[in-house]
Amino acid sequence: MNTELRKIIRKHLKESYSNGLPIQYIGRLEDELAVIQGSDFLDDLQLILFLKDVASQAGYEIDERIESGTSLIKSLWGASLVDPLPPYYYCHVCGKMEFVPFDLDGFDLPEKTCCGHKMVRSGHSIPFEHYRHSLIDHHTGLAFRTADSFVSDAVDLVKDHYEENGIYHAVQFDTGMPDNDSADLVLLPQTEPLPETDENGIWRVDPDVIYSDPSLRFIHIVPSEKKEQLAEYKEITGRVPGIEELLTEPVMKATRKELLRRIERVRLFEQMELSFTSLVALRSYMRSEYDENNPVINSQNARYTDLFTCREEVWDMISKKVKPEYGIGSGFANKITRAVRSGSYTNGRMPEGAKNLLRELGIEDHWIEQMQYTCYLPPKADVISSLLDDMKLVWYELQK
Repeated sequence: MNTELRKIIRKHLKESYSNGLPIQYIGRLEDELAVIQGSDFLDDLQLILFLKDVASQAGYEIDERIESGTSLIKSLWGASLVDPLPPYYYCHVCGKMEFVPFDLDGFDLPEKTCCGHKMVRSGHSIPFEHYRHSLIDHHTGLAFRTADSFVSDAVDLVKDHYEENGIYHAVQFDTGMPDNDSADLVLLPQTEPLPETDENGIWRVDPDVIYSDPSLRFIHIVPSEKKEQLAEYKEITGRVPGIEELLTEPVMKATRKELLRRIERVRLFEQMELSFTSLVALRSYMRSEYDENNPVINSQNARYTDLFTCREEVWDMISKKVKPEYGIGSGFANKITRAVRSGSYTNGRMPEGAKNLLRELGIEDHWIEQMQYTCYLPPKADVISSLLDDMKLVWYELQK
């Protein structure tokens, strides 16, 4: 699989980047290729591209969710909307690629021209190590977001895809969760007989039996009202806005206003600058959950920059302090991040040993405190994908 994928990537890059690639790009590709060796990555990529192609022809969008959407390889083929690289410019005429030191998101880079045209601005700075640990520890399947009215079609497409590949049956099952609107499928080996399903094709099985089997992989298809609205706008206007159209000041201002309208404690964002970076933080805050006793939430003087708003922030903070001579690798940063993002340290459950290690690494007490008042943090890639949908809807509204 790795050899085949390398050939495909080499051909694709030669066509798109005639000026050669910076070391940052090559390094990220090599890291990803090393980790996905022997995995289901290529099969996943083919499924995503197939679903996106069919959905697009029908006027719908499908986005991959969770951390696996941060793959550079998936971004190369348009399978993911999220470019994980550091901020950079790219000229679509001559293929020049230029990485630049920048503290904000790549979408916030000032405009620049090359070959008489505006250069593409990109890069959301999602480190590979976080993605690597996500694949190693949690990659048991795929999750997609699409319009409500396309969910049933997507389920059928997934089933047909796996029947044709001759390896798996994709079987829809009942999760037993009454408020779960997603369509959930489990991949079963085709060497085994299909389980009995009801008249709707649903396998009525105790979900604990499925979830307790670490060898099984899942497909989650989540209905999205925003995706439904975007499909309607696309049908009416015949247009889909590009990134540069979304990054204009009117769209960003209107997006900020709409997001602020939907949250409590607006005071945390009263001095928020207008940038894509700050909009990501705002959207992340809306998805995050904090203990009601969090001192930052209850303070009149705190700002959103005093909070963790996505899980990558925890990983970045710790990993930048880790040095080889300490004998503490990125696994430690991943362990702490996993605990913080799921609220495992709330109610005084952070071990003293973990606190002492964080202090010795130079993590300020304020942030160690925040780790203990955080109940849930979303993945940055998921937030960016959702924010872009918000901005598209605002763009359509502004065209009226």
